[in-house]
Amino acid sequence: MGLLAIIVARQLGVKNLFAIDSNPTRLKTAETHGARPLNLLTSPQSFIFNATENRGADIVIEAVGHADALRLAYTRLVCNVDNSFDILRPFGHIVSVGVQQDPLPFTGPECYAKNLRVQWGRCPVRGVFHDALEMLLVVQDELVDFVQVWPGGLEDAPKAFELFDKGEVGKVAFRMT
Repeated sequence: MGLLAIIVARQLGVKNLFAIDSNPTRLKTAETHGARPLNLLTSPQSFIFNATENRGADIVIEAVGHADALRLAYTRLVCNVDNSFDILRPFGHIVSVGVQQDPLPFTGPECYAKNLRVQWGRCPVRGVFHDALEMLLVVQDELVDFVQVWPGGLEDAPKAFELFDKGEVGKVAFRMT
């Protein structure tokens, strides 16, 4: 979802795209599709604040579905010796397309103090289908490597999902015989 969001954002004219991940393969793919890859383990917050003149990101798309990823979009992290800033600017917008399973990692007063907008939920398919289909036709050639057809059947699913969890394969489609 994150990589697809990068492709769509680039098509819509977004100039500064950043991809935060700890998996080198996904970071390389994100860079190939137009995002600046930022390793989660090497202070991506500092880079974002330097790139935005300490303002922070206008919009953060959280595509993991984990509380730590959602908190990273909001949290106060040290960017230089004297100042700490939020990765999301005041009046910024977090869009969470990951299915959150954890308790929310911030409080109502924190959201209120920052004038934060958070949006998540199921995709309103009927409302976006036409635009999404048009975009798919524009970017379809970029999606060739996103899905891998797994050579084995469903009996090999545990191995495929193990490799997916490690980030060694992308989305997997099983060939049904």
